[in-house]
Amino acid sequence: MQKVALWMMIGLTVLLTACQPKDAPRPSDPKPEAAKVVLLSSQSINMNLPRAKVCELQGCERYSLHTVQTNLPWIDAYFVKRLTELAPKAFDVAQQRIVPDVNEQASLAHHHHFVSYVAQRNQLALFTLQSDSSGTHLPHSLFHQEYVNLDLNLQQRLALSDVLQNNQQAALLSLLYRYNEAWLKARHIEAEQLKLSDNFYFAAQGFTLVYPVFELGSYSDGMTELRIPYSALSDIIKPEYLPSLPSDAKP
Repeated sequence: MQKVALWMMIGLTVLLTACQPKDAPRPSDPKPEAAKVVLLSSQSINMNLPRAKVCELQGCERYSLHTVQTNLPWIDAYFVKRLTELAPKAFDVAQQRIVPDVNEQASLAHHHHFVSYVAQRNQLALFTLQSDSSGTHLPHSLFHQEYVNLDLNLQQRLALSDVLQNNQQAALLSLLYRYNEAWLKARHIEAEQLKLSDNFYFAAQGFTLVYPVFELGSYSDGMTELRIPYSALSDIIKPEYLPSLPSDAKP
């Protein structure tokens, strides 16, 4: 009798095991880990230039460059490359130019390029790359600020097309004009004249596109910033790049 009971227990165990889905997770199986985001640290450093002052026939130029040093080497390399492209003369040691009779003070121009760390939100890190130039040959100083959005998980810079859902450029442009119409019309800019800018950032007040001096306004306007509230962008921008919003937020 005991043997019969034993075989019945074995058969029941085999039957229950066979009924379980083959790919069902066992209690001991580890759960998949969510993608970890690196906490970014950054400090500003001065770049030692091979040629901080460059003199040519038309005059002399002085360069000052600052970059960042972070805990992610690919970010450091990216900005060194960008600064080298912005000020190639400052890195050109192939030949030293000898220019006679140059009045340095009368023809001296200053170029300052510097990188700044702004903020991190999840995998999104924001930097700015600022440039200003001044000199006797310029009627006024020139200034430009470029916003650099980096995806730390993808290890790449994000273009505008990278943060938009498929084929949403026209919809974004329509919203951009709608939410900034008063400012644009005051400067006689109609909807068909407005273009999207690839210079953008995620501000606290909304998604912001930035335009160079003179493109949309006057010199006194400086760089123009046009903004759209996040509540209007749930179908425009990829969800992984949108900040968290209250569930009842409406455009």
